[in-house]
Amino acid sequence: MVARRLLLEQQPAYLIGRLRIEHLRDRAARELGTRFTIKDFHHHVLANGAVPLETLDDIIERWIERTTG
Repeated sequence: MVARRLLLEQQPAYLIGRLRIEHLRDRAARELGTRFTIKDFHHHVLANGAVPLETLDDIIERWIERTTG
């Protein structure tokens, strides 16, 4: 019962993270066009381990800038 309650309490945080990552993926795909690959996106998302979403935003932003610049 306790494990199930904890899972239910964590769901909003997981949903927020999922939506933010989906937004970042869509933005990267839009801005990079044909240079976008899901493999590269996953690499940049996972390379730094667990980071706050604001940090992940910065990581993806720098990747987009390096790739387009």
